[in-house]
Amino acid sequence: MKKKTLSVALVMALVGSMTLSSCIGSFSLTKKVHEWNQNLGNKFVNELVFVCFHIIPVYEVCYLADGLIFNSIEFWSGKSPIAKVGEKKTLKGNNGDVYCVT
Repeated sequence: MKKKTLSVALVMALVGSMTLSSCIGSFSLTKKVHEWNQNLGNKFVNELVFVCFHIIPVYEVCYLADGLIFNSIEFWSGKSPIAKVGEKKTLKGNNGDVYCVT
């Protein structure tokens, strides 16, 4: 019985060390939803939208998507996959043309 308990504890410690390894990303999607809500209008409209976004789990889905998908992509690639509105980028095409993308 003690061997089984010890092995379960070791497996749990190993799983915990792998899953809780502190690779925290920027949570860009969640921040964008918060910024959008803050720019809607006065504080009463912002609060109403905030409460509605918790009843309809918008914030929870954004946080989950950030935590599982977008932050993982950001960790491995070094860049956030969430586009920044208004950011300009120049891309070079296959035929040598240069394109400016907003």
